[in-house]
Amino acid sequence: MYCENCGERHVDGAAFCLKCGTPALKGNEGAPVVEAVAGSAPAVESAPPPAGGTTINLPPIKIPDSGQFNQFIKFEIMITPIIWKVIYVLGSIAIIIGMFVMMAMLDGAAGFFSALFGGLAMLVWYRIVCELMILLFSIHKELVAIRRK
Repeated sequence: MYCENCGERHVDGAAFCLKCGTPALKGNEGAPVVEAVAGSAPAVESAPPPAGGTTINLPPIKIPDSGQFNQFIKFEIMITPIIWKVIYVLGSIAIIIGMFVMMAMLDGAAGFFSALFGGLAMLVWYRIVCELMILLFSIHKELVAIRRK
């Protein structure tokens, strides 16, 4: 039986609801409602709605058990290496644009060469960081492949 006030399931033979204290109903009143929706999963037992409410039965959500979605959820397939490659390309473009802006702002050959070599050094550093991140994810991919064997 279920409480007509809060919907909590009563302990068999209880005189009052343990959650809200409302007196328990006698007989079949407040019994679990069992409804089947055509073409859906087996019927599900549900508590009656609180006083004045309505019950809506929704079909169950089905999540695929196999395939790429399941592998993605288990972190067996990662999109992060792709994201790091995109970040690398966009960051490299930003560094090159910044290098040209610095060359235009600084006067003389010293400014030109300092912007040029500074930008190239930043590109090399940026490439190393991105390559290390991609390497970590490649190692993860290989370990997942070994685990599957």
